[in-house]
Amino acid sequence: DTKESVAYQLTSVLYGVPQISMLIDKLPNEHYRTLKHYLDFWREHREILLDGKLTAQSPESFYNQVCSCLDGEAVITVYNNNVVCGEYKKLAVANGSEYEYVYLKGMSGRSYRTLNCMGEELCQGTLEGNLCEIEVPLGGMIFVS
Repeated sequence: DTKESVAYQLTSVLYGVPQISMLIDKLPNEHYRTLKHYLDFWREHREILLDGKLTAQSPESFYNQVCSCLDGEAVITVYNNNVVCGEYKKLAVANGSEYEYVYLKGMSGRSYRTLNCMGEELCQGTLEGNLCEIEVPLGGMIFVS
């Protein structure tokens, strides 16, 4: 399957402890790099992911956005609702949706950077305006600080 499909599966397990049942040395390079990126991300943010306040929006829409927040830092995964708002010191958003963009609301003047599903940087800049549309591919991430 595609590396984006691998990333999509990993967005679904971010808020627990990922268990990998693949033979890592047999993975295609792009799958390995995607897995490594997500596991590195999980290790770096595990305190937020496991110990933070977990909220899941819209059960009628199969929980289209999930957020874990701890001490003003948040990790959010968007599945269908790609509009992210909130006042966080630091924010990481994983794109688990079919859309290739994320809207950031009320974050004008903040710095951001985007990564693809393998952790390669795509762009960086400063958010301008009240509602910013940022291109984030499937399985990619955006970081706001």
